Amino acid sequence: MTFTSRDRPSRLSITSDLKDSLLTNERASSRSLVSQMQKELEDLKASTKRETQRVRNVKRKMELAEQKTDRLQNEQQRLVMKVASLTSDMKILRSQEENNEWLVATNNNLQAIVEKLTKRQT
Repeated sequence: MTFTSRDRPSRLSITSDLKDSLLTNERASSRSLVSQMQKELEDLKASTKRETQRVRNVKRKMELAEQKTDRLQNEQQRLVMKVASLTSDMKILRSQEENNEWLVATNNNLQAIVEKLTKRQT
């Protein structure tokens, strides 16, 4: 069927042109949407990678802090035991000091007695 210049395009022709135009627009819109979604996906991947690395760093810091805490607790226990030992040693030394003082006093008394006896004999 051929159209002359005075004939109007048929409704079928207009509908077909509109469908073609809509399909073209839909395809372009879909491509744009797909491109946008791909960019968002790449952004999410990059963000996820950064967050994963941040979480790894935090976990590592926590592990190091736990190790340091363990070392400090062990050192604290060692120091507590050392203080207990030194306290015991101090008690022993005080007791020995008291015994020494008693021995010195006894020696002084014995020397005084010996001197008195020596004076009496002379």
